[in-house]
Amino acid sequence: MKDVFEIDVERLRKDPEVADIFKENPELLIPVRSTQGSAGYDLINPFKGERKLLFPNRVYLIDSFVKLNIPEGYVAKMYIRSSLGIKRALTLANNVGIIDSDFHHSIKIPLI
Repeated sequence: MKDVFEIDVERLRKDPEVADIFKENPELLIPVRSTQGSAGYDLINPFKGERKLLFPNRVYLIDSFVKLNIPEGYVAKMYIRSSLGIKRALTLANNVGIIDSDFHHSIKIPLI
């Protein structure tokens, strides 16, 4: 079985907004559990500087450049971290992201 996480290196390296460190070391974007007790894996913002959301009630689609290899019959779920919701008033536009086992593109994060 292939690893669960893959990085779309070709698209990552073509994006002018991606920080050089990730272009040179795309493996840094492989999601990890930040603590032993973490319930899930963290996605990393690969873009240069701090991106600011300018308009309320507008959906911003952020590319993670991460692809998932999910076994058939399973699903991945994406939730906003509680600290992002509290500190930055961010939420997922779809509340819970559902990623089916037959979805083989990079994961986009719909923030509002």
